[in-house]
Amino acid sequence: MITELLLIAAVGVYDPMDMSGHQMYPSGFLEVDKYPKYAPPQSKLAKLSLPRDIISSDGEVIKAGHYLISLSLSKNEILFFDGTKALYTIKVSNLDYGYKYLKISTAEFSNENINQGIILLKQGKIRAEATVDFAKNH
Repeated sequence: MITELLLIAAVGVYDPMDMSGHQMYPSGFLEVDKYPKYAPPQSKLAKLSLPRDIISSDGEVIKAGHYLISLSLSKNEILFFDGTKALYTIKVSNLDYGYKYLKISTAEFSNENINQGIILLKQGKIRAEATVDFAKNH
């Protein structure tokens, strides 16, 4: 019995495996593995998580999910992006200047009431707010 335990311990040091006999997963990368050396660049666009479907300015339904958003050049609309393509627009209802400059934009979503929500986008020195209607169940 002791010799069996010593044999298992010796084999475990030589070839690590769990007690079921399966090879253990090694942590980290091996020199022969292909892996990215650097993390992808941080987007300057704000990340927004929508908990519910909302209606865009064009009347399209924006499904609940994660989006990248930015203020349009005219600062009248908030743009929803998929990669580099703008998918949807939301009209800005309130725009304020003069806040502390932010290098990375931030976005928040909150419920105003049962039928509407508010998107708050902070970009640079600008704070943009948009009131959105929730989509009805289809």
